[in-house]
Amino acid sequence: MTDPTDHKPDKSSPEWRLARLERENRLLRQGIRQGQRMKELWLKALDDLQANKEELARRNRRLTTLQQVSAAISETLVQDELFRRIMDAMARLIELDEQWPLGIFLVEPDGSMRLAAQRGVGDRFIVAHRKMQVGKCLCGLAARGEIVISERCVVDPRRTIDPGPMPEHGHLILPLRSKERVVGVFFYYLPPGRVIKQAELETFLAVGNQVGLAIENARLYETVRRLSIYDPLTGLYNHGQFYSLLEEELSRHQRTGLPLALLMLDIDHFKKVNDTYGHRAGDAILRQLSRLLQKEARTIDRVCRYGGEELALILPDTDLEAARKAAERLRRRVEELRFITCDQREIRLTVSIGAAACTETEAEAESLVNSADRALYAAKRAGRNRVYPL
Repeated sequence: MTDPTDHKPDKSSPEWRLARLERENRLLRQGIRQGQRMKELWLKALDDLQANKEELARRNRRLTTLQQVSAAISETLVQDELFRRIMDAMARLIELDEQWPLGIFLVEPDGSMRLAAQRGVGDRFIVAHRKMQVGKCLCGLAARGEIVISERCVVDPRRTIDPGPMPEHGHLILPLRSKERVVGVFFYYLPPGRVIKQAELETFLAVGNQVGLAIENARLYETVRRLSIYDPLTGLYNHGQFYSLLEEELSRHQRTGLPLALLMLDIDHFKKVNDTYGHRAGDAILRQLSRLLQKEARTIDRVCRYGGEELALILPDTDLEAARKAAERLRRRVEELRFITCDQREIRLTVSIGAAACTETEAEAESLVNSADRALYAAKRAGRNRVYPL
């Protein structure tokens, strides 16, 4: 008998060829499926790589912006320049197709909020927010310390101030902190429905902490600067700044040849006022007189507190005759004014004024001051309540 295992297929038979074709077709289909799977995996890897690349690019932009903010706000303590740089930096933190309004409110010690800087908000917005208070409207809520996000603020019930007709918009409002205290808020109008991403929000928070500290430092600098320039009682330029301003005007006089005059003004019998009504009343009278002089002065004039009850006015583009007329007008205005003491009593006062002007031989600060001072004491010796030279 023949062993069945010794049987070999007939490769020339149709059955064998059909079986072989089916096997090859099956292997081909498997190869195609594997190829498609490899293609899908490859495309997904490319998509993931592109997404990672874009995310890395976004992170890089945010880090770059944070560095730029840090550099920008550390380079200046002047408030106006600081606010401009802050808004430039903040506008780069969110990618928008167009520029939307933004600005900064400062929180004052009394709880009021002052619009310190803005771009694109319009006059009606400024007027509507003049009496802004902490806790009022969206920005006022942010001043309490929490981020305020509103995708459509027109229908937001937290919005209590109506600035008039405006395009529909959303809001991102960020409290600006110095240590644990909110010193201001930053607001940014956004397209309606614009969703703030978590990464964007984290970047804003990081910037907000830096900005708050920078604003507080700038405020302290401004306070110190004002104390170095202005008299705290009257708000006029102080004694040191008087000489700086006078030197500037003398340099201008020497360059241009335009006239320059100086008035020295002293309250008559001011010691008697202090002795009768008290020094607080004397301070109140000095403030009232200072406001009067500022009101009567021209834009180019400089009103200063020279010392005690003695005030000075630097008058550019003014010769001696014009200075004398200006002094006489001021003397009459003071004589007509009713001053109010701390206990609301009305009193009348007079002033003596000395006038001097630059001449060819007298164009130095000290000599001009001495000339005006001599004229002032001549007016007082002549009976007070007058201008000298006559």
